[in-house]
Amino acid sequence: MAGGVSIRTLQATLDLALPTGGRATGKLWLSGPLRRDLPDAAGGDVSPPGLGRGSLDTCTHLWTPMMAASRGGLELDTPGGELRIEGRGYHDRNSAGQPLQSLGIHSWWWGRLALPGRDLIFYRLVPSEAGKAPRDLVVEIAEDGTCRAREQAALQMGRERRNVWGLRWPDSAVFADPDGHIVRVDVDSVLDNGPFYQRYLLRGRCGSDEGYGIGENLMPDRVDTDLLRPLVRMRVHRAVGANSMWLPLFSGDVDGRWSRLLKRSGGARV
Repeated sequence: MAGGVSIRTLQATLDLALPTGGRATGKLWLSGPLRRDLPDAAGGDVSPPGLGRGSLDTCTHLWTPMMAASRGGLELDTPGGELRIEGRGYHDRNSAGQPLQSLGIHSWWWGRLALPGRDLIFYRLVPSEAGKAPRDLVVEIAEDGTCRAREQAALQMGRERRNVWGLRWPDSAVFADPDGHIVRVDVDSVLDNGPFYQRYLLRGRCGSDEGYGIGENLMPDRVDTDLLRPLVRMRVHRAVGANSMWLPLFSGDVDGRWSRLLKRSGGARV
């Protein structure tokens, strides 16, 4: 406890087999206040059904933000050198009683923006059922762990873009925080860009406050299709068992991936 606030510290020891040979070892830590839910402006609970403790409509998916506006760090030793990172940290969890592609979720667009003194999490979920309206949610978690939510947040999506796989995504979003202040978030760059999943680096502003964050776009219906299943296997590294012969294209540094594939010079285990 610190000033009446419950502090949680999470630590993990890492020892990972690398697709290109060798191991990565180190530790990961996160420390910050536990989430404390406050009533929203209408007196409702901050944990809407399905995004904290219940189900998403008829689904059994549970998304729970645990810690935000916290501090974290990573120390990693790899065959290519050492990595040391420390900065803003965030932790949530997802769980379900069914496979992801069976939850009745057509897509979700999620993001977290780290602003001074707080994190803002925004979430648009589109059900698979035709005619069912999207669900928008904005959650604010402050440095002391206090948490408020805004249901029916009415996210205004920017210009729609499409990748080579036909996955659609907006280049920006505008919404109001729990106090009604306008927040604008822009996609700064695309980090992962696949047939059913994307991850972005975000930049956002609320009044004079500016921050950065991470966002993702997912279409669960595409996760386990006959067409994409072989492509997924190409990218997945199995520490035990056989891997795809194409794995070197998707593992390690971008430079040299073709030589790793043709000559196995990177030592990728297939």
